[in-house]
Amino acid sequence: MTRVDVAVTGGSLVMPDGVHEGDVGITAGTIVAVAAPGSLDAGETIDAHELHVFPGLIDPHAHPGNLRPFELDIAEETRAAAAGGITAILGTVKAPRLGQPFKEMTTPEDVCSYNDVFELARAAIDGHSHVDVGFSYVVMDDRHAREIAEYAERHGVRSFKFFVGNRGPNPSSGRVGMPVYGDDGVHWLGFRAAGETGSLAMIHAENQQVARALHDEERGDVDLAAWSRHSPGWLEAEAIDRATTFAEQSGARLYPVHLTSKEGVAAVRRAKERLPGRVFGETCPQYFALHDRHPAGLVAKCAPPIHGTEDNEAIWRGLEDGTIDVVGTDHIHQTRARKVVEGDVWRTNAGVPGHETMLPLLLSANRLSLPRVAAVASTNAARIFGLARKGSIAPGFDGDLTLVDLGKRRVVQADDLETMSDFTPFEGMELAGWPVLALLRGTVIMRDGRSTDATVGRYLFREAA
Repeated sequence: MTRVDVAVTGGSLVMPDGVHEGDVGITAGTIVAVAAPGSLDAGETIDAHELHVFPGLIDPHAHPGNLRPFELDIAEETRAAAAGGITAILGTVKAPRLGQPFKEMTTPEDVCSYNDVFELARAAIDGHSHVDVGFSYVVMDDRHAREIAEYAERHGVRSFKFFVGNRGPNPSSGRVGMPVYGDDGVHWLGFRAAGETGSLAMIHAENQQVARALHDEERGDVDLAAWSRHSPGWLEAEAIDRATTFAEQSGARLYPVHLTSKEGVAAVRRAKERLPGRVFGETCPQYFALHDRHPAGLVAKCAPPIHGTEDNEAIWRGLEDGTIDVVGTDHIHQTRARKVVEGDVWRTNAGVPGHETMLPLLLSANRLSLPRVAAVASTNAARIFGLARKGSIAPGFDGDLTLVDLGKRRVVQADDLETMSDFTPFEGMELAGWPVLALLRGTVIMRDGRSTDATVGRYLFREAA
């Protein structure tokens, strides 16, 4: 028998190529064996009978530090990720929110180099986080774009986010640490550097300049549908089409985040045909589980907006046929009192929490096979973002596993969640297929749906994918 530190026994192993029976052995935090049932001798045994064992879930799109001090979110909000069976997140972060005294409203003068704040941000993760954490940097100005090669080599950051369709100062976004949007010149410099370093160009595909004009026409309506109409799906598609040209000319790999619409899905499909192997699509559960007439109302406000039921269906089809590669959450946590201005969608803040409901929302719909769920919730993100030791149940990979009870049914209630947010747009939904235990490099970080006190998370330094 093979001797291991930890054995997960009796479960059904879910991998992108199928569901297999076997036991998983972990030693010194690394998977060392995927063996026939009963063939491992372990110091600790975790019984996974009647459970499905997924590779540790990865959320490639979260926002620690958006509305609270970054170090506080790492210490506290990563509990919500662990509770959702997520073992690694990639924080889409902004320089003014890393390593500086927290300000409710940042200004252009606060936009510093990521070189100035990286070490403090890394120190906040190592030994304080409940899950592993990597970074995607928001590129706001020429300096950020010109320093991408440095960030890749020195910080191990290989993904950079661009808000295409925006330009110049944006005082209202100062509250989330982004008081400046880059213009197309910034985006071109950044895409070119991403291409030269093998990095990923992530885009928020929403033409805010046109949305501003449409906002003026919709101002008389104050509901979620009006928010949807001010930024329709064709604006998402226009931004993706334009970014595809940038990617084609620069050699960058393109990753449109949080796809929302049938037009956006079609644009990604076109981009994949134009640049085979270099374009990847992401969506979030709110965009396939909610719509602009949903009774959740203003708590469901997101940026970009949620659209109609036909868009929900297009996103599911994109997940099924491979147009959409990854599911993230765009997790933004805040209190309802801070978010919602009753009766006014325009003054209500955008963003919803999603770590803890990501997997059951995927599973409950019964639209995707279990191997496909493993792919979009873990394996594909690991491959695309260069997480070389994540996303697979195989020897040599980190001992990150998420054990799921497919028969477990639970009604979503904000009071039961570990996020600091006191609301969820999925309130009252009965979902099936909840994670019940998660291991990060062999250490239990969640048991019975609740995070443990284990703060074994590390900073994720990435090589080129």
